Amino acid sequence: MSFPAYEFYKESGVDWLGAVPEDWKVLPLHRVIRDQRRITYGIVQPGKLDETGRYMVRGQDYSTVWGKPETLFRVSDEIETPYKRSRLMAGDIVITIVGAGVGNVATIPEWLDGANITQTTARLSIDPDKAYSQFISFVLQSSIGRRCVELYSKGAAQPGLNLEHVRTFPVTVPSLDEQKAISSFLDVETSKIDGLVSEQRRLIELLKEKRQAVISHAVTKGLNPNAPMKPSGIQWLGDVPQHWEVQRIKHAITSIEQGWSPQCEISPVENESQWGVLKVGCVNYGKFTAKQNKALPAALEPKPELGIKKDDLLISRANTIELVGSATVVESDHDRLMLCDKLYRLRMDSGKLLPTFLCYFLTCELAREPIELGASGASPSMKNIAQSVILELWFASPDVEEQAEIVDAIRERWNAITSLIAEAERAIELLQERRTALISAAVTGKIDVREFTSCERQGASRRPVRATKQNEAK
Repeated sequence: MSFPAYEFYKESGVDWLGAVPEDWKVLPLHRVIRDQRRITYGIVQPGKLDETGRYMVRGQDYSTVWGKPETLFRVSDEIETPYKRSRLMAGDIVITIVGAGVGNVATIPEWLDGANITQTTARLSIDPDKAYSQFISFVLQSSIGRRCVELYSKGAAQPGLNLEHVRTFPVTVPSLDEQKAISSFLDVETSKIDGLVSEQRRLIELLKEKRQAVISHAVTKGLNPNAPMKPSGIQWLGDVPQHWEVQRIKHAITSIEQGWSPQCEISPVENESQWGVLKVGCVNYGKFTAKQNKALPAALEPKPELGIKKDDLLISRANTIELVGSATVVESDHDRLMLCDKLYRLRMDSGKLLPTFLCYFLTCELAREPIELGASGASPSMKNIAQSVILELWFASPDVEEQAEIVDAIRERWNAITSLIAEAERAIELLQERRTALISAAVTGKIDVREFTSCERQGASRRPVRATKQNEAK
């Protein structure tokens, strides 16, 4: 799709922004804010959650679009009332100021009017006499916003933005009518892209469900669909192949232990000669990530007995409810990376039980239910499982030769499905890049979409554009 350029341009005054249409202004963000007090942080602590309380918007609740209302937390009036100053109004803009999603922006819809925000999110209330809220939201989603985030975000542990910096973000400001025209165009075009992204995300969810179903069936029913079955005696486990042995994990392993979490450096080890302590994030449903570690300070004596070895089965002891109990098998020795106290390490006789077979069982849907039910802890962001939850867990297994066949079959299907997931994720990445490029071109005046918007309103097709004034939105 091609669009004309504006007829006349001028320098914006911002080196990296370049030229903008002649009659546009470039102002610091605070110049279009309705009330300087309405650039603010929110609730410092989530406190008591309440199913009927006020919605609480967190940085992870949006990217550029909103999820379903049921995915949002609600906070009690007791906790929320002292933070009335950070309540939202429909049309406000929220921007994530801390964490992996720093710089994410969204506009508050009508159904979130009166909600509050957490300390990871800032609220911007736009003066309707100076700017159109949705247009400013698009500016902050564009390359302008992303460049400002890159320039100003800081923090060794996680990136973050200071509100004083957010106030100085440059924003393009054409006339109000033009802002509304550009926003109408972008609403239509980004909705199309967002729809395609949603389709790809749904495909990814279906593929993950399929992958999970493949694992669950293989480690509880085997590969032979004609194998005679028997009741396992465990209600949630159901029937298992007749020749499989049903037992508790504690009877199938040789040891279980957790490690050590001293005060470490923030950064990971720089080379294999350094000692480090694993972080709980090194375990993520079948994948071991060695770089998820913290370097041990030189003043502390390492504990070599906690070094990670090939075929160690690691289980997350403390994490969110979705990740607690997640497991992985280490594929090679990491002698100087030590087990932390938020991980369990299981070892077993591989002549009787393959660590990878047990790992796959622990990640299957049937095993997740008793693990999650056994998790304790008041905080929704941190649950714990005792050793007994793992040790007392029932499972069924064939002899080690059949276990190996099952593991190989799962890996083959896993790799095929994972490849499809990667393709869908790449498609999302390309769509999001196109979305940002289109927004950036429109809100910086590189393309003129006013004629398109006018024709859309009239239900007519756009007139051909002279080649001398065409720019391509990439």
